[in-house]
Amino acid sequence: MPVQISGGRAEADLMPRQLYIPVTFWVRLAVPIFIILSSGVASAQTATPAPVLYTLGGPVYMGTTSIQTTPDLAYRLSVYRGNTAKTSGADAVQEAYSAEVRIDTTGRYRFERVPLLSNDLYVVTTTYEGIVQGSAALTFDGKATPPELPITLFAGTKDPAKLVIARSQQVMSFVSPGVMRVLETMTVLNQGDRFYLSEQRASDGALISAQFPLPVGARAIGFNTLPTDRFHVAGDTNSPIVQDTKPIIPGVAQDVIYSYQLPYAKGAAIDRDYLYPLLSFQVTLPTDAGIAAYGQPFAVTRTAAQDTGRALSVYTLEKVTLKDGKRLIYSLDGAARNPEVAQTRSVGVDFGAVLIMLVFLVAGVIVLLVMLRRASRKA
Repeated sequence: MPVQISGGRAEADLMPRQLYIPVTFWVRLAVPIFIILSSGVASAQTATPAPVLYTLGGPVYMGTTSIQTTPDLAYRLSVYRGNTAKTSGADAVQEAYSAEVRIDTTGRYRFERVPLLSNDLYVVTTTYEGIVQGSAALTFDGKATPPELPITLFAGTKDPAKLVIARSQQVMSFVSPGVMRVLETMTVLNQGDRFYLSEQRASDGALISAQFPLPVGARAIGFNTLPTDRFHVAGDTNSPIVQDTKPIIPGVAQDVIYSYQLPYAKGAAIDRDYLYPLLSFQVTLPTDAGIAAYGQPFAVTRTAAQDTGRALSVYTLEKVTLKDGKRLIYSLDGAARNPEVAQTRSVGVDFGAVLIMLVFLVAGVIVLLVMLRRASRKA
């Protein structure tokens, strides 16, 4: 993004002219001072209280009918803590503690003397029927005793009969003439009592869970759900298919978010195949684009984008009837107005603040010189 810097004076105008000391002198003198100060700040930031020891535990249930829990499974506790040395990136959170136990005769697990700090995140997992299952991930508030973490395990199935798409949501934007970008969220729900993975494999050999055929002509496919390496694109160039490899656990709504582009002139017919029953469908269009959706009994509501306040038109289909049991067809009409373009932001530099900082730095250096001179005279 282009950055414009406005205002400001030359460096020589900012320097105190009455001292007549070269700039290099100030730089060489200021660097050690900043190193000392920053070291003190870093030390203060890395100082953390000692962890408090707690006991964590909970029951293990079997969520699949007529299946008993397996006593020889190992249950792993992982405690994740912020890395004081890094505030962003993959290393910003590290595993600070881990342990493994097995359930007792009452079907419970128990971890003793677990060190926890405020804001630590902890979770208990195990591997059952080839997939990782476990408890909810909780954040320790540093005050109350940590609650129990119940675990429900599920056996697997390769039958997709219990899968539904609770909602298919499309958010349209018009990034340039002739191009429409679609941000799509598929909310998949498993209504059975077994986790689902199909017998089909993706290009890397992983078992496929859900598949989503895209409209004809979709291109520039990208994924917004992490980790992105769980997704694959199959099919052919004109009719791509998004494949997910994350097992679908019963009762947990699983959002799959991705984006793609479609050609758009003055209208378009959107023809989609759905491989699972579709319960609800929604299309969101920018109101000022002058485009409407029709061809289905949509209920239309008006709202605004939370980040920009831009007016939006939301077309909702609460009772979906798929043509031939799998196809949803609707149309968009209208020539796109006000295409979204990247906005150039002008960034100004507060030279007044810079000047004040320089004045304080010079004053500090002068005080330091005076103290050194006095010390040398006493010596």
